[in-house]
Amino acid sequence: MAKSKPSLLKLFIYRFRKPVLSLLRFLIFIVSILSISTFVYYHGFIHTAEEKAWLIDLNRSIFLVFILNYIFRLFFNVNRTKFINSTWVEAILLSIMLYDIVNQWLFGFALLEHFFNQIQLPHFISFYTALIQLYLLFLVAKELIKGISRTFSNVKLRPATLFITVYLLMILMGSVLLMLPGMNRGGVMLNYLDSLFTSVSASCVCGLQVQNIGIFFNTRGQLVILALIQLGGIGIISFATFFASFIRKGMSLKHQSVLKTVFDNESVEGSSFQWRQIVFVTILIEILAAIMLYLLWQKVPWTSSAQHIYYAVFHAISGFCNASFSLFPDNFRNPAVSSMYIVHLGMAAIVFFGSLGFPAIRDIFSIRNLRMRAALPWKKWKVSTQIALNTGLAIVFFGSIIFYVLEANNLLRNQKGMEGSITAVFQLINARTGGFSTVDFAHATYPTLIVICVVMFIGASSGGTGGGIKTSSFAVIFRTITSGIRNRQSVTIAHRNVNAQLILKAFTIFFIATTVISLSVFLLQIFEPLTPFFDLLFEEVSAFSNVGFSMGITPNLTDASKSILMVSMFIGRVGVLSFVYALSVKKEETSFTYPDTHIMIG
Repeated sequence: MAKSKPSLLKLFIYRFRKPVLSLLRFLIFIVSILSISTFVYYHGFIHTAEEKAWLIDLNRSIFLVFILNYIFRLFFNVNRTKFINSTWVEAILLSIMLYDIVNQWLFGFALLEHFFNQIQLPHFISFYTALIQLYLLFLVAKELIKGISRTFSNVKLRPATLFITVYLLMILMGSVLLMLPGMNRGGVMLNYLDSLFTSVSASCVCGLQVQNIGIFFNTRGQLVILALIQLGGIGIISFATFFASFIRKGMSLKHQSVLKTVFDNESVEGSSFQWRQIVFVTILIEILAAIMLYLLWQKVPWTSSAQHIYYAVFHAISGFCNASFSLFPDNFRNPAVSSMYIVHLGMAAIVFFGSLGFPAIRDIFSIRNLRMRAALPWKKWKVSTQIALNTGLAIVFFGSIIFYVLEANNLLRNQKGMEGSITAVFQLINARTGGFSTVDFAHATYPTLIVICVVMFIGASSGGTGGGIKTSSFAVIFRTITSGIRNRQSVTIAHRNVNAQLILKAFTIFFIATTVISLSVFLLQIFEPLTPFFDLLFEEVSAFSNVGFSMGITPNLTDASKSILMVSMFIGRVGVLSFVYALSVKKEETSFTYPDTHIMIG
């Protein structure tokens, strides 16, 4: 039986499919750059009504390019039914936008805007404008991620170097956006160093501020800061991989290798599975936290329901990411919330979950693990989970008692009993990198500040959103020291031996962290000779550990001192080992070992 000849249409598609799609990719790339530039120009500067209308028309024209791109992709696709089934949401949204654009050009009005006016909800027009811009930005991001994902495997940088490079690019983009006049209430260009400092602080989820974000920045600027907090807290690599996997149906080995470095997993397979859980768990916890704060903040004198919701969402994300950025002018010392102790407990719980670490959260709360332990009650948590939870609770428990005793007649003199206890617990939980405060540390006693510095230095748990040397490093160092004191031949935690490689890594982290802080304080004292030494030490430890506690000196520091704090925040966030690995020269390991020697110690 003779085979049927392909139709002219199929031959046309087969012949021109590759060149047309290649041309479309190039066109979309150019249009994406134009779209991003338009988006930044629209929101970053002050415009007249005529300029805004012209920019909206330009956005509609850009939408047409994406609509044509979808049509051509559909036409040149071999399996159109499968293509439509996989992109039906995009098809519906683009169809709505096409219908709205046609109405605007043929009849002189946008259908959706007209609808909002007819039902007497004109303020929804602004929401509609923002919505179409965000959707356009999503389409642009989708195309850019596609292009980046195609070339990701060809990048010749090591995972640690690539991870740090991505963080630096995010910080630089954030600094440019925050500098624009449309991002602040005064409508002026922000000094670039202050803009960069804010971007670094937000991306590194630290919270130190040179400009009070609740007063200086408008909603646009605050949303940029919130985006940097979210990307910095959960990891921009996780977000990029999350979207890339949905767009390209999987991730490359390079993606998995970078995630392995970021999460410090033993296997690549564990990393490729973990990022998915991190994104979903983060979003779930932040939604629940925002709902809780919304319910607990009913008595705050909000100006509108929108402000009530916005503050709840902002503080939920900032709290879980341990960023310590607050929209209240004086953080939680603000009179509106300073005496709302139930809110303090709720916020402390959000911060503690963020500092606990994603691996520990998964181990304790995942449905699969809960079912397994219900069936096998003898099965314990992982050793890393036990360290994260037990060490964290011990630090908070003993630290709170010390804080309460030392400050009973000072910071807590007007808060007795339960109120003082809640304040002590709140501050110690936040000292582990949360950074929210209900007291002014500028008036705290020196013994209290020393305790806070120690807690900040230890920091949160591994795999979480906090900083510091991490509770795991502290636990290994502590057990190693106690084993040395007892003259034991091995180091054990939870009836498990700790290998020499982990001990070496823990002490390396401790030594580098101590060196960075010492060198930074030394330089800060040179550039700030009139500032008390302990104030500089407190600010530096807070910066390196990404806490955000402050003695109130940050806005008045010199540019050189701000630069030192920025470097400390960045090293503390990416991790001292990742930073060292990125700068070090890779050497071939030898397969032989040298004979043991004896050295007199002590």
